[in-house]
Amino acid sequence: GIISSLTSLWFNDFNIAIGASGAIFGLYGILIILLPTKIVESKNKTALIIGVVSFTIYNLISGFTNVLPKSDMFVDNAAHLGGFTAGLIFGIILYPSIRWTSNIVLSIFTQIILIVSVLGGGYYLLDKIPDNTTIYMDTLNEFTENENEALFIFRLSSYKYVDSYKDEITDIGIKNWEKNIYLLENLQKKADLQGIYAEKVEAYIHYCELRITQYEVMIQMLEVEENDSLNTEFNQLKSKIDSIITNYPM
Repeated sequence: GIISSLTSLWFNDFNIAIGASGAIFGLYGILIILLPTKIVESKNKTALIIGVVSFTIYNLISGFTNVLPKSDMFVDNAAHLGGFTAGLIFGIILYPSIRWTSNIVLSIFTQIILIVSVLGGGYYLLDKIPDNTTIYMDTLNEFTENENEALFIFRLSSYKYVDSYKDEITDIGIKNWEKNIYLLENLQKKADLQGIYAEKVEAYIHYCELRITQYEVMIQMLEVEENDSLNTEFNQLKSKIDSIITNYPM
């Protein structure tokens, strides 16, 4: 269970999986190692082996290929595979102590190996797992600061002279949107974004691009008198921007 959870964290930093499926796959991994040996005595051993192997293969494959009916439920394939692999390894390690139960030294030694392996491996993996969630949240916090500064332009419009206001739009507005595009593109490179998070970042990049275009239209509107085409373009941009804000809230 511990190994399956660590594997899940490594591959699915943004998804929190709840359940014991990884541990169950680990038990099946141990069974696959022990069933063919003399430790397990059963008249139906062959049927048991076939059943366990079939169940494991089917569920692992279905998780990666979507053989099962479509569902909104998150299937943690990494946890399943991690638990199963750990089960195979633990089965091999446990076999001698189960086979020769009278050997107390061997039994204690085996347990020590397992405990040290799990704790040591867990500590190593936790130290190496990329903290995508922190990277994502830190980037969005900086994004929001730049966004607030860029949007301050709309408060300046009522009391700024035209030429000065145009400079503000460029130096404060557009430059902050460009900063945010750089931040988000850098986030895509650094973090392993998945699912809705990857989709959100793409939407935020498009949002910044629309804002830049909107600000450029604002500059044009300041340079000419009433222009219906510019007003129409501005309103269309505003509609697209509002749609992204509604569909992809921070």
